[in-house]
Amino acid sequence: MNSGNDIASVESKVTKVICSQLDIPHGTDILRMDVKKDLGANKEDMVAIIMLLERLFDLRLLDDRLNHLSNVGDIAQLIHREISSELIKP
Repeated sequence: MNSGNDIASVESKVTKVICSQLDIPHGTDILRMDVKKDLGANKEDMVAIIMLLERLFDLRLLDDRLNHLSNVGDIAQLIHREISSELIKP
């Protein structure tokens, strides 16, 4: 697998997008934080974050999957799984 798509890289990219969108200082450990409750993201923030992540990773994140995720690490895990499954498709 491309090292740019390993879980640590995905977590780093997701964290940077969310920190940038929510004006959180870069370097803040947010992986275990709830995007809405802990980081204060509203619906508009979430739409913007998802759109940025979809563009960055060139994938489509389905709303039904995202509704079950709350923390930043879970979002990164979902993206990593999606990227990994795309890499092994024939």
